Amino acid sequence: MSDELTRRSGRAELAAWDGNEPTTYSDLLEAQACCARRPRGSWRVVELFGDSGPFEAHLRWTAGDGAGQQVFVTVPRNTRLSVFARDLIIRAANLCGAVQSVGCMVSDGYAATLNYFEQRGTDAGQIGGGAGTAHFEIPPFGRVVHLEAQDPLTLGNYTLGVIDGMNVLRAKWAGNDQPQGGMPLGGALKLEVNFPAGAVYRLVHALNL
Repeated sequence: MSDELTRRSGRAELAAWDGNEPTTYSDLLEAQACCARRPRGSWRVVELFGDSGPFEAHLRWTAGDGAGQQVFVTVPRNTRLSVFARDLIIRAANLCGAVQSVGCMVSDGYAATLNYFEQRGTDAGQIGGGAGTAHFEIPPFGRVVHLEAQDPLTLGNYTLGVIDGMNVLRAKWAGNDQPQGGMPLGGALKLEVNFPAGAVYRLVHALNL
């Protein structure tokens, strides 16, 4: 029998996003298993939904006696993911230029899911500027990554590289010659993007979650 959660749903109104990287999150849900004498966790299906546009969700959870895990998910409107959790915290940040209400619902069970996390090439004020190099952290549960540009005809002017834990560049691909299905992250520590002047681009990570 699954361990009952103290809460199963939550909702928050998110302020309009100004286009900068989101740094302020609103709490959607904080729940703990409450019924078992020593709850070890159960599979939970988490549904995330927004009223009008995209948002970013940050989930943290624990199971058993472990220290816990976390994941960032970019949600275009609605998504679903499964975690094995005893305690669960969900927060959200708006990616829409208008105020919107977002929410979550949690049920017991497991569902195979496919989710993504997006990193935008805007955090160093590079849009509309000159050519340069940017580095991006590997997100939790990242599996493969794909580079996309506002103008696909300029992809040949980008490169996407993988830097390992010894700070060695292990692989580099031209933006218009990326592996089918994306670049496997393997033992990557960070990603390196060389971009042209006026670049507007994003990295889309497929998640093992």
